[in-house]
Amino acid sequence: NLSTDVSFSYTIPPNLRKINAKHKIQIYNYETTILPPNYAYMMNNYAHLVLPSSTFAQEIFEMNGVKPERMAVVPHGYDNTVFHPGVEPVSLNDKSLDGKFKFLMVAAPHWRKGHDLMLEAFVSEFKNDEDVVLIIKSTWNSHEEQKAHFHINYAKLVKDLEKKYKYKWPQMKLITKRVDSLAGLYRY
Repeated sequence: NLSTDVSFSYTIPPNLRKINAKHKIQIYNYETTILPPNYAYMMNNYAHLVLPSSTFAQEIFEMNGVKPERMAVVPHGYDNTVFHPGVEPVSLNDKSLDGKFKFLMVAAPHWRKGHDLMLEAFVSEFKNDEDVVLIIKSTWNSHEEQKAHFHINYAKLVKDLEKKYKYKWPQMKLITKRVDSLAGLYRY
């Protein structure tokens, strides 16, 4: 809680009140169309500038009442020494994935990331006889779902889908361990 002239942070809006700075610049994005209660108020009143990384995120903020004059889109960019066409694919050491069309989702285990929607879309669209696989890379572990109300429970999501969709669906693979390179995972 150091006093400073400028704070430049990637933080959720409720944390803005706690930052002890004359000017608060917030890097922030949101993927769903409805922000949690009071987020727009906090962004309008506690951030001097909000920096979404896309016009998509900026439009979501505006729809929810964040003042356009308080925002500037600043894309995050990428490191072309890491993400490039020649990157080697990671090895998942799973022969059952060979030859299949792979869908990949990389996301924190939070409800707002739409894991439930992704799983349901995959299960409702594909049947077991199709050569596809859904690979989800997340940081989920069994203790996280008890830490915060916004964490998802994969086991419950899959169990609910089994009740709703009584047929066998294609393979889904959840990766929770660290991979050497996300770029390599994207190339897999």
